[in-house]
Amino acid sequence: MKKHYVYVHTRNDTDEIFYVGQGIDDRAWDKTGRNRWWRSIVKKHGFTPWIIKAGLSKQAADRLEIDLIAEYGRADIGQGLLVNLTDGGEGTVGRVLPDWEKKKRSTANLGQKRTDETKRALAAAKTGASNPNFNPKVYKWVHRDGRETRCTTNEMAKIIGVRADKTARVANSKEKTRSIFGWFIGKVQDDEIANNHKSRCPRGESHPHFEPTLRTFQHEDGREVTATTHEMRNIHGCDFGISSVVTGKAYSHLGWRLKGSEPYKPEVKWTREACIESAAPFQTKVDWGNSCSSAYKAARTNGWIDECCGHMICGHAARVKNIVNLDTGMTFPTARAAGDYYNVDPSTILKVCKRGKGTCGGYRWCYAEETKKKAAPASKAT
Repeated sequence: MKKHYVYVHTRNDTDEIFYVGQGIDDRAWDKTGRNRWWRSIVKKHGFTPWIIKAGLSKQAADRLEIDLIAEYGRADIGQGLLVNLTDGGEGTVGRVLPDWEKKKRSTANLGQKRTDETKRALAAAKTGASNPNFNPKVYKWVHRDGRETRCTTNEMAKIIGVRADKTARVANSKEKTRSIFGWFIGKVQDDEIANNHKSRCPRGESHPHFEPTLRTFQHEDGREVTATTHEMRNIHGCDFGISSVVTGKAYSHLGWRLKGSEPYKPEVKWTREACIESAAPFQTKVDWGNSCSSAYKAARTNGWIDECCGHMICGHAARVKNIVNLDTGMTFPTARAAGDYYNVDPSTILKVCKRGKGTCGGYRWCYAEETKKKAAPASKAT
């Protein structure tokens, strides 16, 4: 039985954890079978997978997944930032269907009655060879080193330790030289084609620049092995997940990790005190949200936004400039206040301030911060 692992996905722009999942093989790196919310975030910002714990049974992985989703909280029910639509584990426990989906499901087949002929056609489409999952065909598989075997794509997937859809792609591919772990479909290509493919695409020891890199791997039970990544996959039962350990995208895989590497520590959840401290240096919400979006979103989600932004000024107040009448020396908080006092158009006062010349109502005007540039008083127009 294959061991499961629990993983998280983080955004590349803020390093926030936005998804928790569990699976086998390369599920953490697979983009298929994700919800629309997940795809939208990944399309805009990208993602990085992190393995939290590996080598688990299915039941243990389900429990850990449920605990992590409960800890970080789901965004669809207003409890956190995760885009998970369920509480984790088996099935769709905890999923909240939106109103449009409920209506679509209720009206999908409302009032439709299938005829007996339609029923027989639907049944025949999923029976025997018509079923898309029915694949009893036996292929002749040929390896580059000369080995041969006859089995179905599902049996070959179990032999080399991958999902059945990967071997099915090789069997159904129109490319005569396509292979997986060195295995070809021998029905079309023979030893000559295999040798030609090997000469065109040299790999491993046959490559002219082959220089194996030895690394020291350490297991949870204390074992240590010095081997290449390829040897770890072929000899010690690892799959392509061990490559993520080598590149630093994952801490461990099936209990194996690089000797001396530090474990990944997920981002600590924002607390109320941390959000207040993060907001303190900023004068507006916009500046805070642009500089530290994760703290700003946590404050909005948990209802701390008023407490965190109590010292800030609103965006309109931050843009208001005091107006000075250069002839009388009076200062007004806004152009409208100056216009009401002298019974003139406020927009004309602003134009004079921006251009730095001209008059409005017989007076010269400027912004308070530009009073150093004022000239000698002009005569007041009657």
